[in-house]
Amino acid sequence: MLQAQMNPHFLYNSLNSIRVIANMQGKAGIATMIEKLTQILRMAMNVEKVTIPLEEELQLLEDYVYLQNIHMNGKIHYSPGPVPPEALRIPVIKFLLQPLAENAILHGLAPRPVRGTLFVNAGIVGTDLEISIRDDGVGMSEEQLARLCASLEKKDELGTAAQKGKRAGHGIALKNLRQQLDLTYGSAAALEITSAPNQGTEVLVRIPIPKENGGPHAESIDC
Repeated sequence: MLQAQMNPHFLYNSLNSIRVIANMQGKAGIATMIEKLTQILRMAMNVEKVTIPLEEELQLLEDYVYLQNIHMNGKIHYSPGPVPPEALRIPVIKFLLQPLAENAILHGLAPRPVRGTLFVNAGIVGTDLEISIRDDGVGMSEEQLARLCASLEKKDELGTAAQKGKRAGHGIALKNLRQQLDLTYGSAAALEITSAPNQGTEVLVRIPIPKENGGPHAESIDC
């Protein structure tokens, strides 16, 4: 237990030291990369936080896309839309958006010969929080989309899904996300995918707003 407590602390200190040295040597880009990686690791290792405010989730997503963009030599244009302040406070599953962005980048934008855009939007619709991850990449055919959607409906065990994921490409990330949504929100959550060849892909996540954030079961008092 003591070793498990020390390792993350040592890692953060080491990364911070590298960041400081990079700044001292005028390597601002390296320093920024280390800072964003540290933020992602810190959240990933915090097992006590299962959900975080959407605002924090969007910041993690921005950090992740920044690092991916370095790897892809600036091929990604990140375009987040404005989010209402009341939506930013709503709790969501930690790292809810990262697998969606990863799929969009690796399977939608990376195959493009030119630079592509990753669009992120979120807002409140009725009693739900809706989050959209959309790319203008290569897209999927009707048959590919049908197979992907069908795989999400199967109630496989996680291990079985992981084995199939080695052959199914980006299906495993969506499968795991679908299971997380089911476990956390039940049938109240939705995961919708639309795509067309050479027109990109959009994944829409819809989750119910908790009552403490003004959801349908919130109590009110007339004043």
